Amino acid sequence: MPTAGSEKMFSRVLLVLCTLYWLNFTWAQFPKVCTENNESVRIKECCPNNCGGPGRGECVRLPNGTYDEYRTNDAEKQRLQILDDRHNWPHVFFERGCRCHGNFDSYDCTECKFGYMGNDCQTKRPKLVRKNIKMLTPKEREDYFNVLNKAKKMNESEFSIVINTVRPQNEIPIFTNVSAYNRFAWMYYYAARDALVNCTDSASGFCNINDFAHEGSGFPTWHRAHLLIWERALQKIAKNDSLTIPYWDWRDQQNCDVCNDVYFGENEPITGHLDKGSRFSDWQMICWQLGKYHLEHELCDGRAEDRIIRLPGQNSQIRQLPTGKEVERVLNLTDYDTYPYGTTANDSFRNAFEGFLNLKSMTFDGVSHEVHNNVHLYMGANSTMGIVPSAANDPLFISHHAYVDLIFERWLRKHNPSISVFPSKNAPPGHNRYESMVPFFPVRIHEEFFKQSTEFGYDYQELIDMSGPVGTCAIQCHSIYVMISGIAILTLVG
Repeated sequence: MPTAGSEKMFSRVLLVLCTLYWLNFTWAQFPKVCTENNESVRIKECCPNNCGGPGRGECVRLPNGTYDEYRTNDAEKQRLQILDDRHNWPHVFFERGCRCHGNFDSYDCTECKFGYMGNDCQTKRPKLVRKNIKMLTPKEREDYFNVLNKAKKMNESEFSIVINTVRPQNEIPIFTNVSAYNRFAWMYYYAARDALVNCTDSASGFCNINDFAHEGSGFPTWHRAHLLIWERALQKIAKNDSLTIPYWDWRDQQNCDVCNDVYFGENEPITGHLDKGSRFSDWQMICWQLGKYHLEHELCDGRAEDRIIRLPGQNSQIRQLPTGKEVERVLNLTDYDTYPYGTTANDSFRNAFEGFLNLKSMTFDGVSHEVHNNVHLYMGANSTMGIVPSAANDPLFISHHAYVDLIFERWLRKHNPSISVFPSKNAPPGHNRYESMVPFFPVRIHEEFFKQSTEFGYDYQELIDMSGPVGTCAIQCHSIYVMISGIAILTLVG
């Protein structure tokens, strides 16, 4: 007769096998072809077009999105876990979906996985190169900004967002339409939001701040998936498969050198709203009234709430942007993550890179905000970028996170880790290796994105330059682009 220990081990092995079987999914949020079908919502099944037909995919039961280790003996935490729609993602909405075969992808298996193309998805697509935004030609820059503006103003044609919590009151999910850009911002909000359920003081840390995109091992992989999904959406809008997201290299900048009307917009000094000369001045934020949502236990419904706010350099705690030396110090850390795999993990590349460690001691001190976090807070403690769940409303967010992904890519190439360094258990909810990433649908898991960028068909201009004849210099120094009379001059700084 099997013991309790052997049964637990079997369940873990079964979960690993099921999730490895499941690796071929994309997008987010929920496809309208399913949300607008009352029967699909009722039976919790989203398998449109017979999953592309024979050879492309099949309709199967979705894997359990969260490890059983979170079924704690603490009764209050267990109650809160059950009430949070994000746990066991996405079972509260859909329990069955398409599992795509081979290199087929998407919610109906009619597209190709990242990095592949062709009718049979067997052809590796030409490598795309993400460039430094300061080195784009004027036409490239205008084309990118124009597609962002188009995405902000056009209705999302394929996907809906959910606007109510389901589990606390056992409600039927309600879906609504948003713009293409606001879907991207809403996904970020949904992953980082409060749990929106009542909780006692003893469990407040578990319920009030339960971030499925930050403060855990999955921070780099979640954001890599988010950018890839968004980049492909922009390509569709632009009708240009070669479009890429440009990165903003903020190292050693004395101020925000892209916070002007040539790039992401100048801000008004008092309110922080973007001035009328910015192409983004009329952009309205969604999911900004976090206090209201928290107090009323309401979910953001995607309605416009306020204009973008940006106050670079006016946070008294964060007066300067990260330095190149700080980035190099973080890249030298050999451990991807360390126990307990959250904000207090010491000597952890992930935690130092995300920004919770003191970079001199590489230990958690409760006050440090470095690298990734530094850039967010530099834009103002009460700015769009400075408030985590709302940050993706600012178009600058995308180029900031493209550079964050570049740093992650440098670490992967420098240390060439095996997947075993990514924790399979004991990380915060939603951050373990085989767990579903909230709110991507169909399912995405962290393991799938713990690979070098070339596996997904893209690279970075900075990394290509590093591998060239002056690559030995590029590892020790970096490029600062100084704007003099509107001309970008490349200066190598040791």
